[in-house]
Amino acid sequence: MKLGKAAGPDGVPIEAWKVLGDLGINWLTQFLNRITKEGDLPERRGFMPERSTTDAIFIARQVMEKYREKRKPCYLAFLDLDKAYDRPPRAVLFEALRGSGVSERLTTVIRDMYEGSKAAIRTPYG
Repeated sequence: MKLGKAAGPDGVPIEAWKVLGDLGINWLTQFLNRITKEGDLPERRGFMPERSTTDAIFIARQVMEKYREKRKPCYLAFLDLDKAYDRPPRAVLFEALRGSGVSERLTTVIRDMYEGSKAAIRTPYG
């Protein structure tokens, strides 16, 4: 992190997103809508050396704030690995999403995020 300014996973500093304002939000909205429509997920944002989760939290808050200002719905998905080994069956989660009125398309995108996901723990001993 140079001068306390961490770049996002795309190498673009957070300050650049701030300057882009509505243009950046519109691009991000179109990007996320395409993911939802096509059901194709890009590389997930996970732990990356020398990257702070603060950046991801900042971006999520900015997106939520813009949607709140425009009174539009905003959907975000998070995977909490703290409880990775203490989880309910995924099929139950997806049924709960459907029962809550979440569209089948969005449920499929969320299910695809979980399919094939693996967790690993690194220790100094291997």
